[in-house]
Amino acid sequence: MVFTLGSIYRSKTTLTDAQLKQTWIWDKEVALPALVYAKLIRVKGFDWLIAPRLYVRTMMGKFMVFYAADKAMIDEFQKIVTTIQQR
Repeated sequence: MVFTLGSIYRSKTTLTDAQLKQTWIWDKEVALPALVYAKLIRVKGFDWLIAPRLYVRTMMGKFMVFYAADKAMIDEFQKIVTTIQQR
């Protein structure tokens, strides 16, 4: 449990024009052009208790979940969702 908690505190989410990457127990990364579906899952008002998450699926059917606690990153996640919906 201590290892998991330490991994959460040390995790880092990086968003560039080309990819979304998150370090955690298992590192995850996905190329943004490969995304065909994205959904921001959150319980508004309870972000302090239930971490907002971005569920994404690629053209190959692979899916990943990225977590965020920072308001700026949550806003960027929403921009990704909006961009994919407009394609």
